[in-house]
Amino acid sequence: MGSFRDLAAKAEKAKTAARLTPVFKQFEKAGDEIIGAYISHAAVGSEGEGKPYNQYLFETDEGLVKFHMGSAADTEYAAQFQKGNVYLVRFQGKEAIKGGRTVNKFDVFQVGHVTDVEGAPVDAGSDGQ
Repeated sequence: MGSFRDLAAKAEKAKTAARLTPVFKQFEKAGDEIIGAYISHAAVGSEGEGKPYNQYLFETDEGLVKFHMGSAADTEYAAQFQKGNVYLVRFQGKEAIKGGRTVNKFDVFQVGHVTDVEGAPVDAGSDGQ
């Protein structure tokens, strides 16, 4: 087998090393989007920062991506996301609400499903076989 360093170098050279560190994506302008398979989410936030919000983890064409949508969007979408389903999450911008605050607005579409979060997409209407 050789050393672990040799194994890592070989995997990187062959481009078979799987990156496990997600890249953080910030929604900045209307039209920004993420397309990928939902893996999981976790509540984040520290004391003094107000209400916790969810951070989502998706497998995308670019690799693992993590992002947040804001607590108002969490209420709307978190319970609907299912592992392995492929979603298009498109940022619509911020909407003003009472008290001078804003909430993030999104359009979210389920566009497919993968048999394995790191596997190939299954065609719509397929039974996965």
